[in-house]
Amino acid sequence: MRSRHQAFLLILCCVLAAFSAPADSTVKDSLLQPGTRAPSFSLITFDGTRTALYEVCGDTLLKPYSNKIRHTVIISFWATYCAPCQKEIPELQKFMAAHTTDSVKAFCISIDKEGSAIVEPFVKKMGYTIPILLDQYKKVAARYGVSHLPALFVVDTHGIIRYSSSGYDGKTGLKDKLENILHSIKNPPVIDEPHPGKNPVQPAPRPEK
Repeated sequence: MRSRHQAFLLILCCVLAAFSAPADSTVKDSLLQPGTRAPSFSLITFDGTRTALYEVCGDTLLKPYSNKIRHTVIISFWATYCAPCQKEIPELQKFMAAHTTDSVKAFCISIDKEGSAIVEPFVKKMGYTIPILLDQYKKVAARYGVSHLPALFVVDTHGIIRYSSSGYDGKTGLKDKLENILHSIKNPPVIDEPHPGKNPVQPAPRPEK
């Protein structure tokens, strides 16, 4: 009996420890990493309209007759039951409000299995204004390697993931983080190229021992 009681207490402690983990810490999982081409998706909004990623970014836009501008795209995977998501989305909204004239778009992709029935009233209650897309079967989330929420991706104008993270980091302001990422996309580092007709500088040979 004593061994059973001790085993029960051990299991209980493990469960409590798991639930006491800080919700605002970032988590490493199987997320797609920077440098990866962003998987395509076409998801519906509350009114049934479809939105595709490569309508707004990528080397070849899907609907150039309706949009000819390539955008940097911020994608946030979230759910109504995710408390840290309710901290991140308002910060994302503030960032987007400061970039209304820039070629930047944001999509919040909900993975709630109930779909619009539960998500739409929640969005209205919370006052979210960023376009909401529905991924109730989590197929797109799986392509992006999402296993923890919230999960954030920044995709550049060519459709390449430039930033990815999961979990909410309350210590670092999201706005400043996104500003830095956007700046690096707009101002890529300059790589010195050899002058035409001249050989590139070779590294000095190692001295013989």
